Amino acid sequence: MNGTVVAQDIPRFLTAFSEWIAVMVMCSFFPLRNKKPVFFLKAVLFLVLQTVFLEATADVPKALWLLCMALAVSFMGFFLDSACDIKPAVIFYYTMAAFISAEFAASFEWQIEYFFLGFPPGLETYRIVTALLINIAVASVCRWLLSKANPRFIASITWREAVGAFLIAMLTFIISNISFVTTDTPFSVQFPMDVFGLRSMVDLAGIAILFAHQSRISELLAEREAAAVNAALNAQYEQYRSYQQGIELVNIKYHDLKHQIAGMRAEMDPGKREKWLEQLEEELEDFRPEQQTGNAVLDTLIAGKTAVMRKNKIKFTCVADGSLLGDIHVTDICSIFGNALDNAIESVVQEPDPERRLIHLTVTERNGFLFIMMANYCRTEVAFENGLPVSSKADRKNHGYGLRSIRHAVRKYDGTLTTMVRNNAFELKILIPLRKAGTV
Repeated sequence: MNGTVVAQDIPRFLTAFSEWIAVMVMCSFFPLRNKKPVFFLKAVLFLVLQTVFLEATADVPKALWLLCMALAVSFMGFFLDSACDIKPAVIFYYTMAAFISAEFAASFEWQIEYFFLGFPPGLETYRIVTALLINIAVASVCRWLLSKANPRFIASITWREAVGAFLIAMLTFIISNISFVTTDTPFSVQFPMDVFGLRSMVDLAGIAILFAHQSRISELLAEREAAAVNAALNAQYEQYRSYQQGIELVNIKYHDLKHQIAGMRAEMDPGKREKWLEQLEEELEDFRPEQQTGNAVLDTLIAGKTAVMRKNKIKFTCVADGSLLGDIHVTDICSIFGNALDNAIESVVQEPDPERRLIHLTVTERNGFLFIMMANYCRTEVAFENGLPVSSKADRKNHGYGLRSIRHAVRKYDGTLTTMVRNNAFELKILIPLRKAGTV
């Protein structure tokens, strides 16, 4: 048999409801532009307008049907844009995800209802409840799948990913709906139940492909992040080794010059030469070991950063019991303190007032925990994402790994990392159970 399949299409109000539920799911991932009462008012208005539009265009000629569907999807994107504070590429990507999810939910629900012959008259409430439950179930599964993405997935979405989602959505829509238009293609079926079955299966396949695409991107992000974290850790360790070698040479020179000055004083007359020697001795004080915390690695890291802090007129204070770090591996000490100091220095050097260029480090014991806090003056607004501050640099994809390297090192010892801004101070706090510090 050739021609068009004679079968009742999915009711337009059901399609509108499925699209509304799908868009609500996507909105749950993003910060809202307005307060919740305004958001819910927008949501109700969108549901009403989408339903009215789809019902009004239910009997349009097939030539206009695709245009009407494109407009319906565009309305989904417009609502997502008006409701959520996200960039255009992310809106486009998640609009496509919502569209595929809604198509599957609507077709699956209608397939169930069509199988039972639309339910006998008098059971309208049962039909509504069934549609509601199926849509909520599909939306919940899709939300669960979306939540499994890498936390940096949303930030990584570009127009390349958005176009990929568009192609998946369009191919899914065309193959799943082609039998409603004609049976004269290799992908068409003829019987009504086969049409609904094909539509549900193709839509489900579209969801699977989209989430497989998402999973692959998330895996690549995780691999890149792991490589960047390891690179940050290795860089801090190599920096520590460089500091260690340099400080050893400085210490040798420091002690040699001390002896030379003592010998010269014994031989020289007082006067200008004595004044010059005193000045030389004062200058040598700049090379003295700054901290004696009880941990050679921490002392070396602090000494290595001292020149930068002096150059930028940064006041650094430290109250640290380095003996508590004895069971933490040297590379992890480098990662934790090296990155924390670098971030603090980078932050305070932007402060125009030298009196406010303040950094303080605390390393102590609290109730059986190793407590580390790095605090620096900060008067600018700091945005946080997944518990860590968002990099203020333009290329966010390739920055912000210092703190992730710290968190990676802390988690090795079952520790926790928290960051916050309080009283014009950025605080990085670490708690590590002392009884577990040597188990890694």
